[in-house]
Amino acid sequence: MNLKKVKGYLGFKKMEKEGCPLCRLVEGEIKTHKYYRDVTCIIVDCLTCRIPMVVVNHHGQATEEDKRLMVNAIDYLFEYHSIRRVPRQIVDHEHWHVIGARLKKA
Repeated sequence: MNLKKVKGYLGFKKMEKEGCPLCRLVEGEIKTHKYYRDVTCIIVDCLTCRIPMVVVNHHGQATEEDKRLMVNAIDYLFEYHSIRRVPRQIVDHEHWHVIGARLKKA
């Protein structure tokens, strides 16, 4: 696996895999609606299924702390039915789909 350390969002060091579409998304190649971004994750509409998707900001699996913060971000933004945590296409960069998501009213 071709992993390299790069300067990430807000200057933090992170791991990125060359050619990974989710790494490119995290680095700023966003082609759909962006809802949220912080040092842990980014939430955008999935390019394939057009529902909100939360993506950890480094290549690989999320830590337990990352997962807790990802759920907090989803809970803050959306009312939703469930979170699909099982990947269908990209299996080596943690991301989840937010099923039945509706933005919370301010």
